[in-house]
This record gives sequence, C-alpha cells and structure tokens, in this order.
Amino acid sequence: MSTTLGDLAGYGVGGRLQTLAALIPASRSIAVTADGWAVISAMGGGAGGTKNWTPGNSAGWGIKGIQVKAGDVIGFAIAAGGAPTQSAGVAAAKGGDTVITLNGTTIAVAPGGEAGPANNTTKSPVTAVPTGMDFWMPGRQPQLPLNYFMGGAAVDLGGGTIATPSISGDSAVAPTPNVLVGMPVGSLFAPFDVWLSSAAPGSPGVGATAGISSSLFGGGVGTSDTTGTAPSPGRGGSAGATSNTSVAGGAGLGYIRLYADVS
Repeated sequence: MSTTLGDLAGYGVGGRLQTLAALIPASRSIAVTADGWAVISAMGGGAGGTKNWTPGNSAGWGIKGIQVKAGDVIGFAIAAGGAPTQSAGVAAAKGGDTVITLNGTTIAVAPGGEAGPANNTTKSPVTAVPTGMDFWMPGRQPQLPLNYFMGGAAVDLGGGTIATPSISGDSAVAPTPNVLVGMPVGSLFAPFDVWLSSAAPGSPGVGATAGISSSLFGGGVGTSDTTGTAPSPGRGGSAGATSNTSVAGGAGLGYIRLYADVS
C-alpha cells in the first residue's frame, strides 16, 4: 500500500519509531523487520565527461513515502555515472537511472542526467523527471556561458545551481551569504541527511576545482589543461569538458528511513 510523505506525521512522531536511517552509496536490498513506513530518497547518475563539446546535465532526485510490512524487501539499484569519452567530437554520455523496488516491483525511478549535445554551441534540455516520487527535483544544465571547456552541472538541492569564477564545476551551495542562488552554508539537505557545511572546495554541494574533486553533488572540472586527469564531479553531478583525461559522471545515491508502528 502506498502512502505520501504527508501521511507520515512528521517523520516518525505520533506512534512511529525510527528503526533505520542509512545512506545507500551502492546497490543493495533491505529487509523490513516490522510493520510501518519507509521514507526513500533516490538520485540518478550525472552525465559523463567529454573532450570538446558541451557537458551533459546533472541527475534528478526524489523522495517517497510507502507503507511497508515485516518481510518486505526494498531494493536500491544505484545508477552509475555516464561513461567518459576520450575522443574529440563525441557527445557526453547520459547518466544512469537509480531504480527503487518493493518486493521486486519498481515503485520509483530517479533519472540520470541527459547526454550532452553533439556540438559546443547549445546545451541539452532537461527533459527527464523522477517518477513515482512524492516530491522531486529535475537535473540541471551546466551554468557557465557556452565555451569549449565548461565545468559540469551540479545537482539542484532545492536552491538552484551556480557557476563561480574560482570553482570550475558548478555548485549547489551559495558561495557567499549575499548570493541568493544555491543552498545557504550550514543548511541540511534532509532527503539524504547531508549537512552543507562550507562553500570551500571538497565540501558537499561544492563543485570540483583544480586538484580537488567534488565530494557530493557538485559538477566536475572543465579545463584546457592537457596533463593528468580532470577532477571528478560529486554524486549526481555531471563531468566537465576537458583536454586531459576525462572522467565519468557522478554515480547515483540512495537513502532510507524505516519507521515501525508502536502502540
């Protein structure tokens, strides 16, 4: 039986005891041990890296509440990021979809970021949307103006995404308090229980920069440097356009909270 987040009365109050809260970085199944509810979050994979064309998009994500019973099995098939291309003139590959199942039946899908266009004069439209979710956000395009070596797109955590001069990959966190795009530093991205603790490179929600990959949700580096390997996007982010070794898009992610009925 399906329910909505509004039916869950505040994530566990009112006769419900939280029995599990877990980040799901890789595919797995979880056995339900008591009748109650599950709150499930899922994010797709970001588009892969490209050499000289426009990067693809970041992934969409969503959150869903379902009623469960003891013995049910909730499956998470966590998406891979889009594969990188090492040849010029090849479009960035689409990110994979994260699929959630209940007893083997698909109940929700978080789509991967769209593939990049076969040129460097346009950006791919965001067309894929999560399905089966109570609340969701679509992916995002890269935010820099069009150029040969654009950084990748960040995941929209609810406040939009932004490209900043000092960070090559897009960010989902506002770089300074007076910027009104991106989530404020110090906020909680509750669907995946991640604190957005800083606007510094390497922090959740912040894009990759030279020598520093994104930890979670940020876009990958775009660079004309021909040496080494481009720093990677975070989970759900798309990789950038590079002259050096390009990288895969950020893999997907899941999160689960289980609540048992109590009398």
